[in-house]
Amino acid sequence: MMSLEKYMPAWVKRVGLVTVVVLFGAGILFWGGFNWALEETNKESFCISCHEMEENVFKEYQNTVHYTNRTGVRATCPDCHVPKEWGPKMVRKIQAPTRFSTRFSVPSTRRRSSMPSVPNSPRTSGSA
Repeated sequence: MMSLEKYMPAWVKRVGLVTVVVLFGAGILFWGGFNWALEETNKESFCISCHEMEENVFKEYQNTVHYTNRTGVRATCPDCHVPKEWGPKMVRKIQAPTRFSTRFSVPSTRRRSSMPSVPNSPRTSGSA
C-alpha cells in the first residue's frame, strides 16, 4: 500500500492533513459567502430596502428614463453608484456604512445624498 506521507510538504505534516483540508474548505465557504453578500448588496432591491429610499428616491426614479425607456434597458442603482472594478468597488462598500450612518445622524436640514455617482460612469461623464 502506497503512503501519501512522502508526498506531503513538511508544513502539512506539521499541522496535519485534516487541518489543511478543513482550512481549505473554510476558505472556499468564506470566499463564496463573501461573493454572495457582495452580489446581494449590488441589487436594486437592496438599495431600496430602506424606508427612506423606497418612499422618496425610488418613486422619483420610476418616473425617469433610467427606469422606463423605449429600448427596455434599465439603469439600476449599482450601475451609477458602484464602481465596476474590484478595488474601487471594495472601497465604496467599505465607505457605504459610514455614509449611511451619518445620513441618519445629521439633522434633516443638512442632509446630502449618501451615495454619490461613480466618477467616469456613463451618467457623470456625459455619454450615454
